[in-house]
Amino acid sequence: MTHTTDLPPFPDGPTSAASEMGLLVRDFDWAATPLGPRESWPGSLRTVTDLLLAHPFAMTLLWGQDLVQVYNDPYRLLMGAKHPAGLGQPTRECWPEVWPFNAPLYEAVMQRGEAAHFSDQPLTIQRHGHDEEAFFTLCYSPVRDESGEVGGVLVTVIETTERVRAQQQVQEGTRQLDAGARAQEALVTFTEAVGTQAGVWALIRQAIEVLRARFGDGSSLVYFEREGDRWRARVWTEDLEAQPELLGTLQAGLPLDTLLPAEAARTREPLFIDRWDTAQEEVPHSGPYRAAANTPLVVNGEVCGLIGLGLRHTHRWNERDRAVVRAVGRGLNLALERAEEARQWQAQNAELDARNRALGAFAELTRDLALETDPYRLIRRTQEVVLSLLPAGFSLYFEPGEDAGRWLLRSQVGEVSTPELQRAVQSLPFADTANLRIPWESGESHFQDAYDHAADQLSGSERYPGASATLPVSVGGRQRGVLGFALSREHRWTRADRAMLDTVRSSLNLALERVETTAALVAQRQSLEAANEELEAFTYSVSHDLRTPVRHVMGFNQLLRQHLGAGADARGERYLKVIEEAAGRMNTLIDAMLDLSRTSRQPLRLGPVELGELVEAVRWELEGEGPGRGVRWQIGPLPRVMADRDTLRQVLSNLLDNALKYTRPREAPQIELWAEGRPGEWAVFVRDNGVGFDPRYSNKLFGVFQRLHRAEDFEGTGVGLANVRRIVTRHGGRVWAEGLPGEGATFAFTLPRT
Repeated sequence: MTHTTDLPPFPDGPTSAASEMGLLVRDFDWAATPLGPRESWPGSLRTVTDLLLAHPFAMTLLWGQDLVQVYNDPYRLLMGAKHPAGLGQPTRECWPEVWPFNAPLYEAVMQRGEAAHFSDQPLTIQRHGHDEEAFFTLCYSPVRDESGEVGGVLVTVIETTERVRAQQQVQEGTRQLDAGARAQEALVTFTEAVGTQAGVWALIRQAIEVLRARFGDGSSLVYFEREGDRWRARVWTEDLEAQPELLGTLQAGLPLDTLLPAEAARTREPLFIDRWDTAQEEVPHSGPYRAAANTPLVVNGEVCGLIGLGLRHTHRWNERDRAVVRAVGRGLNLALERAEEARQWQAQNAELDARNRALGAFAELTRDLALETDPYRLIRRTQEVVLSLLPAGFSLYFEPGEDAGRWLLRSQVGEVSTPELQRAVQSLPFADTANLRIPWESGESHFQDAYDHAADQLSGSERYPGASATLPVSVGGRQRGVLGFALSREHRWTRADRAMLDTVRSSLNLALERVETTAALVAQRQSLEAANEELEAFTYSVSHDLRTPVRHVMGFNQLLRQHLGAGADARGERYLKVIEEAAGRMNTLIDAMLDLSRTSRQPLRLGPVELGELVEAVRWELEGEGPGRGVRWQIGPLPRVMADRDTLRQVLSNLLDNALKYTRPREAPQIELWAEGRPGEWAVFVRDNGVGFDPRYSNKLFGVFQRLHRAEDFEGTGVGLANVRRIVTRHGGRVWAEGLPGEGATFAFTLPRT
């Protein structure tokens, strides 16, 4: 029977980190890869890449349909000779030997968003130019882009080859220890116990019971663990209950420099003492024992405990008994190493799950930041996401008041510890709140593993918070406020924590800048729309108001003609004709203005339009008005477009009518019309060999009442091309023109390609 006290956990093993990949990713020529220049990457890709580079576990991000690789330093160490060529390379080209295993997993993640996990997966890889079998624990997770679709696969890799090999060696060693009389029997008994026990301390108790069974009632066993400057008894055999003075000494602890445990801890090997001397060995009340041994337990290279064994019936250790103690100690050390690895693996899995949740949360946050337009809802959403990734606490966002004398609380997520503290944080003195003023003035995040309560002089904060992080929030280089996170207990802000919070700060700053810019653009657009509406209404009203006096002029001119009859001389007849023609031109201008106004006001009825059929209809109509000119038409294949048929007909009618008009001086007029497919749009061109125009004034062509030729040479209102631009713009397209005097002109417009 054994007794135990509460036991602290075993110490963690050493950790290491590299820092090469941050520089490589920064300086890599991404423009030569399917991902394109890094500046054009979507926010989700940049965010996950930043977190990946700061992550302590080996990770590779496979982005896009080509599954292009971006990885961190721990992953680089796993790649062997495949680095640095693997950076920016499609994973199928980098790892062809494992593509049959990975391909269906990547498809499941990319197509259906299904994650996958494998433990100790054997794979044959070629990272050093030859086949080698290695073991990995793999986690495949989807990473979503701003649209909510899966944009890539995050693969987390932990190589377990050494552990698996070590387990295999332990198993082999256990089989080899099937030799040697009583040592063999004791080890087999203990090994069977190890196979059925999962807990560290259960293994220690089982080892003690195996040795007790081997050495009988004349033996006592104790497990010691270091606590401060002493080795304290944690587990012991029942017989020591009959020796309360000795048990009390062992429970109080032996000094670290006590000879037997000190030497065993120094050599990390079992130490055997024949002819035990209580005074010499400095262990009070141990007189009944004649021989002793200490076996150190080593985990991750550190002595974490000692098993002490005392014998009362013999004063000398024979070789067979030594072999039993060594074998049990060796088996226990291997079992404890395995148990510690399992514990660390569970902790790593838990941290990995937390990190994966963090990446998912950041992808969701990035999407939210891209969609939200209210700045305070953006800030609150950021607070909620970050708090979900940190230990318990709350978040406050402050902005300086109008008089800059106080900090005003603008957003809070989570509850503070006391009503007094809640009242205090509603309005803080600007100069006296150092934890807000430092990031505000420096522009850098400010972290405190242990919150300095005196720095802010907050009433009610004597015990809370325990740790804090305050982040400056800026828009367009202009400080806006400070975002703070307070945790209920002290917390060591790791490099990953700091990278995560700085990434959040950058994303929030960009989102706020986008909101501010968008608001300014919306206000400008609304102002322009209002001005356009007023201008169109004015144009329509003026056009109607002008028609009445023009009608009177024409009417009275006709009455005057009738009154004069045959008595009008040649000069009077010429005056009447000038009045009539001027009134007619005025009517034409009024009609053009009304047409321009209607074009801007009437809704578009979009539908599929066969552009070729529409061109033929317009050409037939225009040629009917002026037959016999012998115009040579060259019309290429034209697409089906999505447009308003009636207004698109006006565009073509204006352009073709101009082409016919300005080729009148030519003996062999020629008009060409064709279309070109471009990314996202169709471009339509009309070219003629007419009189052309001076390209210095091409920007005036599409303005209202703008003419580059005299009215005496070519008739027109100066409104047709303005109408063309307005119609095409309403369709989401562009217009432009090219030409030279005497060499013809080319007019072009685009329509969205759907």
